[in-house]
Amino acid sequence: MRQKNVRMGKYVLASIVASLCATGPMAANAQNLQGREMNVVSWGGAWTEASRVNFFEPFEKETGVKINVIPARSQAFLDCRLLPGQDPEAWRQQVIDFIDDDRIQVEFARQTSGRLPKPAEWDTELFWTINAVVKEAMEEAVVVPAMTVGATDNRFLRDRGIPAYGFIPCLLSPEERRGFHGNNEFLTIDNLNMGCELMYEIVRRMVV
Repeated sequence: MRQKNVRMGKYVLASIVASLCATGPMAANAQNLQGREMNVVSWGGAWTEASRVNFFEPFEKETGVKINVIPARSQAFLDCRLLPGQDPEAWRQQVIDFIDDDRIQVEFARQTSGRLPKPAEWDTELFWTINAVVKEAMEEAVVVPAMTVGATDNRFLRDRGIPAYGFIPCLLSPEERRGFHGNNEFLTIDNLNMGCELMYEIVRRMVV
């Protein structure tokens, strides 16, 4: 299968494709072009969409030549959760070493604070209050630390020496857990009532 790469100014390229689409002999020789491909390097956005509708699709239909739109620049975003104590810059260097390609730049999407993630302290008044309230509500409950894959604002509080934990005082069913951040996210009335009662009692004991 023959391919041809085209990379030039967008207005020049549009003119070329438009001319090809409108040329009579092109239609006459369409059978000779079946199965061929043309790679077009595009800048993306509205220009590419307009070109696709007005030039590329009619050209493909008329000639049988498949047009592959290749972005001039590609980006990939990695949504990562670093472990407490892990250095963000050291992690970035690991990614660079793994990719091993000088043409690819690896940078943070947002400026990092430069501070290492801090683990939460568990031997605190807040933790033991949560433990006591939960055990009073459910005698066989075991309160243990865990790490969430989500991001919260607790890290900002811990940076200032304020104990902060993620706490969901509910007994979630598999259906409720699967609905997190989904279109059909829901919480049963029983879980809502339980959560309000447990959270109220924890706050009440902390402030007295």
